[in-house]
Amino acid sequence: MRLLLFTIIFSYCSFFYSQTKETLLFVGSYVEGDKGEAIHIYKFENGKTIEVSSLKDLPNSGYFELTKNGKFLYCAHDFGAKKEGKIGVYSFDPIKKELSFLQDLGVKGESPCHVAIAKNDSLVAVSNYRKSSVSVFHPYSNGKLRSNPQTFYYTGSSVVKGRQKASHMHSSNFSPDGKSIFSPDLGTDHIYALKIGKDYSVKRTKKSTVNT
Repeated sequence: MRLLLFTIIFSYCSFFYSQTKETLLFVGSYVEGDKGEAIHIYKFENGKTIEVSSLKDLPNSGYFELTKNGKFLYCAHDFGAKKEGKIGVYSFDPIKKELSFLQDLGVKGESPCHVAIAKNDSLVAVSNYRKSSVSVFHPYSNGKLRSNPQTFYYTGSSVVKGRQKASHMHSSNFSPDGKSIFSPDLGTDHIYALKIGKDYSVKRTKKSTVNT
């Protein structure tokens, strides 16, 4: 099972090779108003892209990630400045090609812009652009997340006036060995590191900052 990702303006897309040997395209987008039809699933047939299902009545659905086993999708829901963002949890049925809502939780920050999942699906990291932070969730076997994430907040600034007057976490990425999380900060020109313990607890390291 493989997963290929890319980003386009105002939407997020993911190609997924399902258990049925079929290539599916997942598209998330921002909506007009508070809620709308925000996540779509397409299949490819005779050179055409055909929508097979969608989720309605959703808030802005930006970056999302499918678990490595293809059973669950975690989506960053952005409510704009001064409103806490959420992470939405959805189960995926590869036969019906449908997503079903399971849960949503606050991410302890604003404008979540990136979701990352550990290689063994043991942790889910959400990066929050405003109220700059990284929240690390622990999932249950049913895909739902524990409601008490470990959250790490960041502050600072850099040389570009206006754009870099505050910290803006931009993404989080698990290291290949699964022992660390690296998060680039667009607002401070730093890369921050978090250490993952054997029990999957997360903490700051003594040397947790790299200038870029």
